[in-house]
Amino acid sequence: MKKINKSIFGCSALAVVAFSLWADGAQAASISTLFNTGVVSGTTLVANGVADSHWTVNSGGTAYGASAGGSGVLSNPPSGTTYWVGSTNPSGQTSSWISSAADHMGVAVANYTYRVTFDLSGYHANSASISGMWASDNQLQSISLNGHTIAGDALTATYATAATQRSVLHAFTLASLSAYFTSGSNYIDFVVNNALLAGQTDPSSNPTGLRVEFTSDASPIDAPETIALLGLGMLALTATRRRKN
Repeated sequence: MKKINKSIFGCSALAVVAFSLWADGAQAASISTLFNTGVVSGTTLVANGVADSHWTVNSGGTAYGASAGGSGVLSNPPSGTTYWVGSTNPSGQTSSWISSAADHMGVAVANYTYRVTFDLSGYHANSASISGMWASDNQLQSISLNGHTIAGDALTATYATAATQRSVLHAFTLASLSAYFTSGSNYIDFVVNNALLAGQTDPSSNPTGLRVEFTSDASPIDAPETIALLGLGMLALTATRRRKN
């Protein structure tokens, strides 16, 4: 009888552990492949002037900066842009400004598409949730998920106010686009218009950039080994009870 009771106890413990592992795995977790602008990982920022490997920038305009062209390039705000959010304290933060030019300056008047790609492999795509904060210079034109755009009025009340777009972070959510998450690769586009100031004619002194911080979660797909362990524990418990009877 003692041996049977010990077996029951052991199998019950195994089942409890397996169920706990399964339950923990089912809880939502942050999307590990989705990165804020200007971040290597965690709170480690990309060095000034170094390409941000997680983001790309494409445009129909010509970038005049020496490091301009096709990839996101990190730089803390240059002198003269103290109105940019975070410009006076760039260290110890969870994001930084990126642009198509290393110094953010000399970028042609055009729309610039900043893209970040992330992977939902290993997650239930229909459980994904992404929101966050953004700032831009000049006006943010749109935010889209896999080519599907948020309506302008869903972004912020100051959506069309250029001065406030770059001086504070504004909230956004992709809740209205949740049906467009897919298993595997996904992308988010932020389209920013760069414009000259009133009376300005020389783009060489015209700054532009984007800053984004994400909050995300998604439910991981249950690991096969966890499910197998749960099943093994339950089968062992059932078999032991039958022996007792």
